[in-house]
Amino acid sequence: MKFTCNTKELSEACSNVMRAVSTKVTIPTIEGILMECGSDTLSLTGYDFEFGINTTLQASVVEPGAIVINAKVISDIIRKLPEGKVTFEISGTSVSIISGAAQYNISGIDADDYPELPSVSGGYPLFLNEGVLQNMVSQTLFAVADSEASKPVHTGLKFELTQNQLRLIGVDGYRLAIRTETVKYDGEDISFIVPKKTIRELIKLFSAENDKGILFLMLIITVLSAVCLTVIFLIITLLFLKLATQLF
Repeated sequence: MKFTCNTKELSEACSNVMRAVSTKVTIPTIEGILMECGSDTLSLTGYDFEFGINTTLQASVVEPGAIVINAKVISDIIRKLPEGKVTFEISGTSVSIISGAAQYNISGIDADDYPELPSVSGGYPLFLNEGVLQNMVSQTLFAVADSEASKPVHTGLKFELTQNQLRLIGVDGYRLAIRTETVKYDGEDISFIVPKKTIRELIKLFSAENDKGILFLMLIITVLSAVCLTVIFLIITLLFLKLATQLF
């Protein structure tokens, strides 16, 4: 496996993907970033079995392949590299990183040991401006419980999608926050709960100035795509308490 790509683009991609790399589970594979290259693209994936991020960037590929590299190690190395291009040469699990006069030799992990990122097909599309979603989340997330000792349904933000309307609901048993937005949607009514930790990381990937929009597909899991960035996360499947119960 051998490829060359832009150092700055690789650094930004690693920073995004690292949000989904496990920091609690001491399994070497999911502490790493999966790097896969095809004909002219490099794909990076981080996945901790609950939250996954995949992104792609352009690369000059001499030999395709895949390898898993510890996320902290690769991130630290890339930050030290000079601007310009960086080349990766992989033989087995031995990795050489070359940029200008700098060269690093590290060990990777066989890509076959990396868990497969779930995929979604079908579902119901919803296009929404990133800034709008950021505002909706900031106005409701404060009411979601922080403590893991709380009921599971209180530790996530509920999304309710009905005919031309998206509603976000946050509740912790004491506080209730609701934000509604008119959207273009004519699919079936859908509701799901996204864990607070996940939605926080998700929002960090957005830009309030970006008017290109994002795409939601609601199914068993939820997928969000923005440009070449895909985020996949498990949702809380327990029933959400009725609002009337919270109000009275």
